[in-house]
Amino acid sequence: MNYKKTKINDGIILHTINTEKFKTNLISIFLTSKLTREDITKKALILTLLRRGTKTMPTQEEISKALEDLYGANFDCGIDKIGDNHVLKFYVESVNENYLYKKEETLEKSIQILMEMVFNPLTKNGGFKEEYLAEEKENLKRLIEGKKDNKAQYSTQRCIEEMYKNQPYGLYKYGNIEELENLDRKTLYDYYKRLINNCRIDLIISGDNIENIEVPDIKSKKIEEIKSLSSEIEVIFIAYQKDYTDLEFLCKKNFFNYPIFYDKTNDMNKINNFPTSSLLQCFLIDQNNHIILIGNPIRNDNIWDLYKKAIHMNLSSKNIN
Repeated sequence: MNYKKTKINDGIILHTINTEKFKTNLISIFLTSKLTREDITKKALILTLLRRGTKTMPTQEEISKALEDLYGANFDCGIDKIGDNHVLKFYVESVNENYLYKKEETLEKSIQILMEMVFNPLTKNGGFKEEYLAEEKENLKRLIEGKKDNKAQYSTQRCIEEMYKNQPYGLYKYGNIEELENLDRKTLYDYYKRLINNCRIDLIISGDNIENIEVPDIKSKKIEEIKSLSSEIEVIFIAYQKDYTDLEFLCKKNFFNYPIFYDKTNDMNKINNFPTSSLLQCFLIDQNNHIILIGNPIRNDNIWDLYKKAIHMNLSSKNIN
């Protein structure tokens, strides 16, 4: 068995466990944050909503179909307390392609499904789907109310509550009914984005022949291609928004690993008077800050080809910054 730990970004860790012991691959995502009375119910409810549907798989039927296409892969999720931390856990287990009659890239597809489940939830008008929220609130309410039914587990939980009274570990991992009643779909989705922005994310991949596995969306291939041309080329991102929560959420969920300058007073735009179209807010400049090309190469491959030609032509004369 070979274990490797890689820091992808601040708060994002990739763990790979290469082993021949099993005929399946296991992919896990753990979201770890502090246990607090104010947020524990929100996180328990978010867990139940994330498993209900995503933007590309809006129903459990479509999720089941995607898993069946991977030879009956299994998805599961759960919640736990580790010390004073609250951990949301998500898993996909699928057959290792080495045991299939033809190559199917089951590992890569399993990673894509799991990341879709965790980072691309089904939303409507800036919040979780109302129908799903109502159903999951009722399910969670019954779960919390039913904790007394299992006397052995309930006695253990009560002992923990008394031993750790007024301490985070004493909290029930599924939260409380009082807070559950007051949660609405938009408030909960806003909290979900803050949770992704601030929690620790562990991505764990276990299986055979996974040393060179590429996690989707960790890096922009075009940015990496630009930087591979020369160590002297710099890529600079400047962002102006009234609220940076959505931007931080997009960066975190896509494992975006490049520095972004927050232009909170919009000085860059005031000085340059940029066009309103986002397609015209990307520039290639030389070492004297003269614009060579304008246009967004990420969205247009023709512009991307022009960028590469301009970079190659100017590298020898050291004109590109």
